[in-house]
Amino acid sequence: MDIANIVNGHAERFVSAIKDFDFKTVYEHLHRYAYALQFVNGKRVLDLGCGEGYGSWILAQAAKDVVGIDRDFRVVKHAQETYRKDNLEFVEGKVEELQFCSSDFDVVVCFEVIEHIIAQEECLAEVRRVLRDDGLLLISSPVNSDIRKEDDLNPFHLKNLTPAEFERLIGKTFVHVRIMGQKVVLASDIRDFSGVDMTSDCIQFFYERNDDACLRIVNESKNRCPDYMLAIASDKEINSPVKSVLMNASDNKI
Repeated sequence: MDIANIVNGHAERFVSAIKDFDFKTVYEHLHRYAYALQFVNGKRVLDLGCGEGYGSWILAQAAKDVVGIDRDFRVVKHAQETYRKDNLEFVEGKVEELQFCSSDFDVVVCFEVIEHIIAQEECLAEVRRVLRDDGLLLISSPVNSDIRKEDDLNPFHLKNLTPAEFERLIGKTFVHVRIMGQKVVLASDIRDFSGVDMTSDCIQFFYERNDDACLRIVNESKNRCPDYMLAIASDKEINSPVKSVLMNASDNKI
C-alpha cells in the first residue's frame, strides 16, 4: 500500500517514511512520542488518532501492549502491514466513540487530534471511561493565540484552543492537569562530556541578526511562545514533569 498516495493533499498526516517533511515537523512529532515513553513502561496503552502507526510503534518499545486507533481504514491497514510487533495492534474507530471496555488502559496518548473534532468533551469523557482509576492521559494541541494566527486558517482544524481553553477543557474531566509547552528551536548543546548529568538546568543564550546582518547574543528571545501544548492529566496526583530535549543522532537535519 502506497501511504504517500493516501496522505497526498492531507497536510495533517505525518508519515515517518516520507523524506521530504521539514525537520521541524519531524522533531515535533517524534519528540512527543519519545517524551511519552517515560510514562508507558510496562503499561497497556491506547494511541488515539495513531495515523500511519509510527508513534504506536515507538510506544510499543516500552509498553506492555499498545492499541493504535484511527478512523481511516486505509491508514489502519498500512499500519497493520508496516509496524508489526507482538504487543502492538491497530484498529479502525472514532475517538469520540471508543469500542473498548471501561478501565481497559493505563495510559491514553492523544497527540494532535483534539483540534480535529467538534465533540471534544465527549472525546475526553470516553478517554476517562477507558482509563483505569489511576490512569494517565497525554494530550497535545497547537497553541491558538494572536501569535499563531495561521491556525485559524487551517482547514483541517475544526476547533482550535487557546492555552486557557485547553487546560479548562481537560480540567472538566480530570482532577489533576499539568501543562507543558513544546517548541522546536535550532540550537547548539554544551554539557558535561562524561554524560553524568543529562537533565540539569542549563544557562540559556539567544542570538539574533540585526538589520545590518551582524549577529549578537541577547538575554531573551522575542519568540518564546510555545507552538504546542502538551498536557499530562490524571485523577491521581502528578509528579513534576521532567524537561526533555530531542537530539538528532546523525549529522543530517532529519
